Amino acid sequence: MRLAVPAINNAGMDAGLHDGFTGCKFAIVVNVDNDRIKKDFEAVPVDEGTDTGRLVFTLKGKGVEAVIVKSLTERERQMIAGTGMQVHVGAVGTVWDAVRSYIDGRLEDRSDLNPCEGHCHG
Repeated sequence: MRLAVPAINNAGMDAGLHDGFTGCKFAIVVNVDNDRIKKDFEAVPVDEGTDTGRLVFTLKGKGVEAVIVKSLTERERQMIAGTGMQVHVGAVGTVWDAVRSYIDGRLEDRSDLNPCEGHCHG
């Protein structure tokens, strides 16, 4: 599986996590196979001012199947999930820590396109 993690710098697996999705400096794309983190990764530079949609479609075009974040807005979540990519929130630490948390099942899956399913109040 190809995962993308928004990062604050280009330190690869040691990069710190960006606080959200939009506005990150790099998206670190990591390959995981049978719960093992592969040694190869790609640091995708994100130009300043890149909008959410462009980043989402860039990652989708690189074969990313899931995005791991500390947090994100509902709009960002919907844009990512709308392309068929999974969304996992609650990551902390470095890219390595985030991917390990994903593998260990410690992140919240927010991939549902309709999270309310009749129980939201409005």
